[in-house]
Amino acid sequence: PPPLPDPMAVSLLDFLAIRDAAQRSGDPALVLDLLDPRAPVEFRERELALARIAAQRNVPAPRRTLVGYSGGLGAADGPLQRVEVLEADEQGRTRQIRYFFSHAGRTVLTEPVLDSLGPAETRSTEQVEIRFRQIDRLQARVAERFVTEAIASLVARLGDDYRLRRPLSITLAPTTVAGLPPVASGFLNDGQITLLSSHSMVVDEGPGAEWARMVVTHEVAHVLLFQRGTGPFVLLEGIPLWLTDDRRQRELDRLVAEDALWDLARLVEGPRDNSEFFAGYAQASSFVRYLATTHGDRAVIAAWEAGRRARFDEAFRSAFGVDLADAHAAWLRSLTPRGWNGAEPPALDRLVTRISPSPHLVLDRWSQPWPD
Repeated sequence: PPPLPDPMAVSLLDFLAIRDAAQRSGDPALVLDLLDPRAPVEFRERELALARIAAQRNVPAPRRTLVGYSGGLGAADGPLQRVEVLEADEQGRTRQIRYFFSHAGRTVLTEPVLDSLGPAETRSTEQVEIRFRQIDRLQARVAERFVTEAIASLVARLGDDYRLRRPLSITLAPTTVAGLPPVASGFLNDGQITLLSSHSMVVDEGPGAEWARMVVTHEVAHVLLFQRGTGPFVLLEGIPLWLTDDRRQRELDRLVAEDALWDLARLVEGPRDNSEFFAGYAQASSFVRYLATTHGDRAVIAAWEAGRRARFDEAFRSAFGVDLADAHAAWLRSLTPRGWNGAEPPALDRLVTRISPSPHLVLDRWSQPWPD
């Protein structure tokens, strides 16, 4: 039989479930009570921001599976425990995540001081330079391979004009980076890619590997795309999402079902607060995928490249041959369920009443899904 999990690891998983409940409660005092008061301010602020999002979105807590546990990790303020878990969330993502705990009289969630995680190291190749701490040495090797593969696949998709012009600079960040959206897995700033190596570990095996590869490829796509074009949020994030086939389908389905799709101005602008990032990414991904399906891949790239020379609405029309507002309206229609003569499908009881005075005679005919 497989070995039993360490009792301490099991207790830490139970603690994370308590933390989930505290976040969903919307009470910041409950969240703060589970955090080490000595933890870095950036970490505490991110936990509070995640709690605000959890309360606003009211989504189920993630499902966790234990991957690994280690105790006695050295830190500036005393030994820490560490667990690595697979988290499957309501977005359909499965990430491998690393949590740290301290035991100052009781278990609390914390984050080590960066300098306590080993000296800074660098791995360099012709295409990439990766900076990391000792704790992320394995992740650095995986990230290097993912970056190399991402460059090759993206250039094959975008064309030789998008070949990398200078080596990529990447940093693995095992602790919280101030100022980032709390749900981020990676980001690009001034040509520098940062991968959040605790919030979304860069692993090459297991269920978390697919998301890790997608995040790396997404950030590399940003670098390559900025070499030749620019655009607003809907293209800035929509094109990398399209290139990685990151559809965010569950969030899109929710928005359609709740009649909560954004108007054009908001879609172009992007999220206005942290709770809107999932909705913004899902719609940007869907809109760009619709444009590529309807007008072709090259038209999408042409719109991006034209953004350096013209306003977005002008660049859009020059690439797709249609007005932005008309394309947005057509995309919305493509997402709306169509029924009787293009209208919303009537309720089954009203439909049956119209067709026959004896509903049981026709029910079998309409037992299949509504035809599109």
